[in-house]
Formats: sequence, C-alpha cells, structure tokens
Amino acid sequence: MSLKKIVFLLLCSCLLIGAAHAYIVTLSVPRSVSAGDTIAINGSSNLPSGLSTTITLSKVGAIGLIDEKDITIQEGGVFTTSFNAGNLEKGTYKIEIMEKNDYPYGSGSVEWVFVDVIDRRNEISLIAPLTQPFDGSLIISGSISTIGDSGLRISVEKGGTIVFGPEYIKTSTEGMFETEIPIPDDGMYTVTLIDNTSYRWTVKYNAIPLSQTTQPTTVTTTLPAPTTATMPASRNEPAFFRVTSGQGVMRAYTSEGVDWVMEYIDETGAQKKINVRGTAAEEVTLAVSGGTIYFKIYPDRYDDRATVTLSVENARTIEPCTTCAGLFEAGTTPTEATPLPLFLAIFAMLCVIALRKLS
Repeated sequence: MSLKKIVFLLLCSCLLIGAAHAYIVTLSVPRSVSAGDTIAINGSSNLPSGLSTTITLSKVGAIGLIDEKDITIQEGGVFTTSFNAGNLEKGTYKIEIMEKNDYPYGSGSVEWVFVDVIDRRNEISLIAPLTQPFDGSLIISGSISTIGDSGLRISVEKGGTIVFGPEYIKTSTEGMFETEIPIPDDGMYTVTLIDNTSYRWTVKYNAIPLSQTTQPTTVTTTLPAPTTATMPASRNEPAFFRVTSGQGVMRAYTSEGVDWVMEYIDETGAQKKINVRGTAAEEVTLAVSGGTIYFKIYPDRYDDRATVTLSVENARTIEPCTTCAGLFEAGTTPTEATPLPLFLAIFAMLCVIALRKLS
C-alpha cells in the first residue's frame, strides 16, 4: 500500500472518530416577543442527561452579557429555560448555549439564535383605575393608538387560573375600548390584551374589598374651583383651548348634551383622544407641574354644531386658542412640552374614576 493511501485512510479515520464524538444541539425561541413578556427557550440535543452548561443573553451590537442561565440536560437530551424581557429595550438579542470542553458541538448544531424584542408599551393609555372596589366586576377601558377598529383579544387570570376569555372585544376607529368583566372575588388580576399582530399588553388590576374603600380619597374635593372657557365648535371647525396648569392634579371636562370628542396634548407632548361617554361630559385627569396643555374639542357627528364649555380644575389660566390647530397635525407637538412620568398621570386618573364607581 502506498504512503498516499495510508495517509488518506488515517485522515478518514480521524474524521470518523471526530464525528462520532460531536454532539448536536438545537436551540428554539420565538422570532419576536413583546417587551415585558418572557423569552421561552427550548432545546434538544444528544448530550448526556445530567450534563450542565450555560445559556447566555446579549444584545446584538453591544458589548458584554445581559444575563445567563444555568441549565441541566434532562432525559432524552431536552432542556428549557427563559429570560425576562421586562427590562429589555427594543432591539435584537442573541441567545447562545455554551460548549463544554469534553462535549464539542457538531456542524449541524444550532447553538445560537436571535430574537427581536418589540416595545409598544407607550401605545396604550388606561382610563379605568388599576385599583377598583370589588363589586363582582372589573372595568377595563383605555385606548391603543395604533390598532384602530381591528379589535382586541382579552383574557383575565388570577393566580395562574383563567377567569375570563380569551374573548375578542370591540375597539373604535381611534383604538378605544371598554368592557366590564365578571370576577369571582377580590384580589389581584392580570389582564392580557392582544392585537391582530399578536403583540401583548399585560396590565395588573387590584379589586379590593368594599370594607377597604369606606373612607374614600379626597383628591378631587381638594382641587381648586374650575375655570371655564367657551367656544363654538363643529366637526370641521373644532374649538381649541390653551390651559396653563397648577401643580399636582388637574381635571378637565366638557359640557354635556352633545357627543363631544376631546383631544389633548399633555405636558409631555403626548397627544391623546377621548370619546367614550356619549352625550355625557368627556373628561380627563392628569398629573401636572405648571406646564401648558392644549385641547381640541369637536362633535362626533358631522352634522352637529354647538357651543362647548371646557371646565378645568386646578388651572391657572384657560383661554380659547386661535393658533393651536397646527399643534394637532400629525407629527407636530408643542415645543414647550415638559417631560412628566406617565405613571403619575395614570395614578391621578385612578383616584377620580374609583370615586365615581363607588358613588
């Protein structure tokens, strides 16, 4: 046998030996997850049961690891773990399983995968309070700025047990929703809202015993007397108002008798729309810090034309504004907007609506 043949056979033997000791590992994750959700990781392999290794999480384009989890291979070579995406910003992340020195991975392995974290949490605004007195039902209402009238799938659970849904609910053309869910008792409930792209918003509501609500908060009763301004309004010619707020909590509401639509730009520069009360007064309660809030009010019906009165509690000034129309055009926000944490505004709204439910 020639030297060339011997070398060739030795190389083939080495390759076969190497292949016999290579292990195949496959990671599986969702292609994308909603911010606040959990990144569930499933894996399969021919690694021996009981072997332990590490799975890491890092952001593409960034330096260093964000998190890591130890995993142990189970019977049949399978393994599972997860990473919490609650604190992850929008972006693409890499998940990788580390190789053990004595257990090299073969070329057929999928030892790293990518997952996109999508953050649309700022698209939702809640109206009903997160803490409500228990009376057998839970009111869930708000708006999502990007979904229009495509509807939402809602489910409610308590302690890991589904108590309602999944069921679809209606949304308006502005993405507004309101529903009343029956609940069996007081306690903490987790509400999940899913749109037609499968994005998930998770909100926690606390239904408290009526005995704990016998002494209501006095937030609204301590507000200064309302300041008012009046303007004629139609669908094509809305009324615009400029309000300079006080410090603390500000409540603004329209006159009744017409199905008004209220739009406003708050101190953060965020533009919101409210149209949920029919011919009753539309209203909003905001945490304020002495900045400027702009209002645009018009009838929901195109053939309505009437005079609207805007009343504002805890306002230093309120005046009709003939130059504010441009502020409400797409992509335009006031330059004097001052950032304010969103949770304060939501907390302020909760106090007022909780009182109304008790009355």
